[in-house]
Amino acid sequence: HLSIRRQRQMCIRDRYLTGIKVIDDSGNPITPVIALKRNLTKFVSIAAFGLGFIWILFDGKNQGWHDKIQRTYVVKRR
Repeated sequence: HLSIRRQRQMCIRDRYLTGIKVIDDSGNPITPVIALKRNLTKFVSIAAFGLGFIWILFDGKNQGWHDKIQRTYVVKRR
C-alpha cells in the first residue's frame, strides 16, 4: 500500500519521463483534487472491459472516458 504522496511522486516522475502532462479544459495544469478525481474515475474506464481506455484510439481529442468525465487532456510537454 503506497501513500497518496508517494503515488503522486511516482505519477509526476512517470509523466516527466514520458514527456506528457495532464491539463484541464482551460489549458492549465490539473489540481491535486482533479488528479485524484481523475484517478478514481479511471475505474469507469476499466469497469466496461477497458473500453474507456480503448476509446482514446477513436476519440478525436484522444480522451478516455475518465478524461471526458473530468474534462482533462493528456498532452505532450513542450
